[in-house]
Amino acid sequence: MANANNQGWWVIATSIFYQACTFGVFLYSFTFWIAPWSAEFNLPTTEVVMAMSMGNVTASLAAVWVGRLVDKVPVVKLVCSGLMMFALGFFLISIASAFWQIILVYSLLFGVGITTIGQLTAHTLAIRWFVKRRSVAIGWVSIGSSLGGLLVPPLVTQIAGDIGWRQTHQLLALVFAFVVLPIAAWQIREPALVREPKVDPQDQLLAPPVSTLQRYQQVLTQRRFWLIYMVLTPMVLGVYLFVVNLAPFGHDLGISVARTALVMSACSLAMIGGKIGSGFLFDHWSTSHVLNLILVVLIGSLALLSLTPSYPVLLIAGALLGASAGSYLTVSGTLVTLLYSPREFGGVMGLVLLSNIVVFLTVPVSSAMREATGSYVSVWLALMALSALGLLATRRVNALVLLAPA
Repeated sequence: MANANNQGWWVIATSIFYQACTFGVFLYSFTFWIAPWSAEFNLPTTEVVMAMSMGNVTASLAAVWVGRLVDKVPVVKLVCSGLMMFALGFFLISIASAFWQIILVYSLLFGVGITTIGQLTAHTLAIRWFVKRRSVAIGWVSIGSSLGGLLVPPLVTQIAGDIGWRQTHQLLALVFAFVVLPIAAWQIREPALVREPKVDPQDQLLAPPVSTLQRYQQVLTQRRFWLIYMVLTPMVLGVYLFVVNLAPFGHDLGISVARTALVMSACSLAMIGGKIGSGFLFDHWSTSHVLNLILVVLIGSLALLSLTPSYPVLLIAGALLGASAGSYLTVSGTLVTLLYSPREFGGVMGLVLLSNIVVFLTVPVSSAMREATGSYVSVWLALMALSALGLLATRRVNALVLLAPA
């Protein structure tokens, strides 16, 4: 058992590594490509951020498909296929002659690839390797994306400043193809005994077969699914809009690119603490207390952002937002684990990610609000109102958790 646990933690560590590399570039470094791509292709910010929006829309759509595959295909194959997509995508971006080509890479290669690398497969590994302290394992495996936000943007912006964005993407393609991919292929394993639960033949005869579509329809008509969505939406929106819009927001405040990159790092460092800390709290506090704490801190961080903050205040706000909303990966995995069986995990998580498609379409809206009003204040205030609605759902979520079978 001890050897199995040790191997499980090596798998978790490897997952943290490749998620950090991937999310660090895909999500947290994107905001620093906005200015050079706007200049290179003579486009407004609103059109440039469409690349990220389309990538995440594809990721949401692919999540349902990947959610089904995690129960049928070895996780290592899904992860390695995603890493190959990123290596190819970085190279294609480096030789792009028009911005629609970059949008295509984000929409197809990155959108599908990030789904096979991210939350679905990472949480599946944690759930299969750990029974005791499962929430803690989910919390640890969720820090990979935040670790990437802490370490990768300062490095990428430094390299891009020295050699340009095209050569930087060529370097990223080489690193993913010859470093990240081989390490993942070598280390990712699943427990030897991962089996479908036994089904009584008599029950199988009595129960009519249920198609995948019917199972998804059943989930989408359940109140518990939409309560989870109400709690998660302000958290996902808070992180996503802050991370993608941070560089333009910092520019509006008169803060340099280097200092803005440090804000991104502070936010990501706080996310690591938030993900691990929330996993610990879920094992010791009631579900509603944990969710209430997260959403109240999120509202406080958004209030600071709406006050046109100075650099020190922006650092504090970014850290608070990261510690609260940045824990959404741990929160989503834990809530689905508490309210659904392990056999349902992949499919339900796929639907949770699919439902985020509305969230990812808000990036162009936030850019348009900034251009219309001259600031992001209206964006932060809208997120505060949405977070307040999320607070109303936490008590009902806790009641469902208490009623769920152990």
